[in-house]
Amino acid sequence: MKKIKHYFLKKLGVQFHIDSLSAQSDLIKNSKKEWPLISIIMPTWNRAEFVIEAIQSVITQTYPYWELLIVDDGSTDQTQKIISKHFKNESRIRYYYQNHFGVSAARNFALEKSKGNIIAYLDSDNVYSPTILFAIADAFLSHPEWDALYFGAIWKNYKDNTRSVYFPEHFNFDDIIIHKKDDPTVGIDLNCFSHRKKMYENCGGFDAQLTRLVDYDLIYRYQKQTLIHPIHTVGVHYRMHLAKNTITAKQNLWHNLYQIREKFKNPTQKKPLRVLYVIDHFPQISESYVYQEIDYMQRNNVHIEVWSSGEPTSPYSTDVPVHYGNLSDAIKKSQPDLVHAHWLNIGINYVNEIYEAGLPMTVRGHGFEFSIDHLEKLNHHSTVHHIYSYPHFQQKVAHLKKIKPLSSCFNPHFYFPTQNKDKKLIVRVAAGLRSKDLYSFINIAKQCKKHRFVLAVVRCTGDAGRHVDEIIQYNKQQGNPVELYINKLPAEAAALVREAGIYFHTHLPVDRGGAPFGMPISIAESMATGAYVIGRYCEPFENYIGNAGKTYKSENEAIKLIHETLHWSNQQWHDAQQKSIDRAYQYYLDDRVLPTLLNDWLTIAI
Repeated sequence: MKKIKHYFLKKLGVQFHIDSLSAQSDLIKNSKKEWPLISIIMPTWNRAEFVIEAIQSVITQTYPYWELLIVDDGSTDQTQKIISKHFKNESRIRYYYQNHFGVSAARNFALEKSKGNIIAYLDSDNVYSPTILFAIADAFLSHPEWDALYFGAIWKNYKDNTRSVYFPEHFNFDDIIIHKKDDPTVGIDLNCFSHRKKMYENCGGFDAQLTRLVDYDLIYRYQKQTLIHPIHTVGVHYRMHLAKNTITAKQNLWHNLYQIREKFKNPTQKKPLRVLYVIDHFPQISESYVYQEIDYMQRNNVHIEVWSSGEPTSPYSTDVPVHYGNLSDAIKKSQPDLVHAHWLNIGINYVNEIYEAGLPMTVRGHGFEFSIDHLEKLNHHSTVHHIYSYPHFQQKVAHLKKIKPLSSCFNPHFYFPTQNKDKKLIVRVAAGLRSKDLYSFINIAKQCKKHRFVLAVVRCTGDAGRHVDEIIQYNKQQGNPVELYINKLPAEAAALVREAGIYFHTHLPVDRGGAPFGMPISIAESMATGAYVIGRYCEPFENYIGNAGKTYKSENEAIKLIHETLHWSNQQWHDAQQKSIDRAYQYYLDDRVLPTLLNDWLTIAI
């Protein structure tokens, strides 16, 4: 932050000192300069209690050459009546009403209708300082080479009546958009931004596909075309209030930031990295964390081939070349730069053969087969460069230098927020293993008759495949409270999760014969769609979902949590969905988790 200087009028043909705002306005009108028309863009939606003050702050500007374009985005309060009553005789104000299409559509409409060659922005719950339009006009007149500028604001918190001055001395949207330095609260606020209209004509307006951070997106695009210059003045009084229909309160942050980043994503390395995956059974539907990881690497210009130790029980189609037979033959055919193994036991079984081939190796472990003994053996082997384990296991293996924490993550091309969630649809996606405690899912469904329970289960290799038949039989015995789908393909399972209002996770605790809790990818995937997550209590699970759901310790507690949602208001559902989406995109997006793995590979392969 930089100390704000008062803006003194210095150039109206001669040097002078202004003693009154009205005198300033008269001098501007009498000046021989060709002062520009400034078009002020003001979208509004149900802001009747604030809009008069916002409009009045424009009318009382010392600078007279402006037009105010108000686009009412479908207000249902008294906004239209108030504007008509108080400002019908002000010819510089143009009021438009449209259906509720969103703030970007409203601003784009106003930009298209604007007549000025300078554009400024004011939200309908903020107010301008009296001389800001003059400051903008004078800056652009004095610097014809400038195409965009920004200024400071006073942020007023109406909850505790505190004020603070906001002025971003140094900012670089590349840090936020490209380099992922996650502070999306810094930068230039749109109310503090002004530009020549030609920037809109050359670079376009607001992205209507975004529901938040639309100012970041627009200013970042403009910044890539021109330098944005500061003028050291306070131009707007920004209202920090707790209204429930603000964009900040209603729309998720991290999914929108992801969408912006995707548009400006840097190109990946030109020469494809070649990686051979070593896996137990591929392509097996239940191993979603494997094909999700492979898909990300392919999208980032990595050439992937797979060697599988056996045929999958429940296969799916894939464009990845798959090798069976001898691993050494697969290495000769695929010519990889390195080998990546999934599961610690697979790493242990094949590390010597990979060493003999002279290739570097990385290994990714999972929860069910966590073993300190395996980790120590791999850590001491010279051909293994890195071993990736879930974050909650790190304390147990802090002494092993090659271990790196790596969370589960989701593929945003399959799992993304959806508007029309079925609030009574409860989904579970699982491998058909006893450790998943699918009997509990059926028992709880039987007691929640107002909900629709759907279980998508996959047959696994060996004896575990028979467990699915046992689940089918048990569901019949209980009166079929659960809709069962066997071996749903990845895209079909994703569509099912996107529809569900609740994702219900079950697993057997270790003291009841279950496996150590890992980070089931289905939880990250469900959060990404906006599903409310309910699952059996354990500390790693609670840390995983954060505020995106609740945990239970007994079936009765689970039933109670589900029944509570029947009485939720639309606002409660909205808040729950936004918490899930934000948590998923902030922590578990593949483009946030897997660059660690990819960058390690690139370093190893050099």
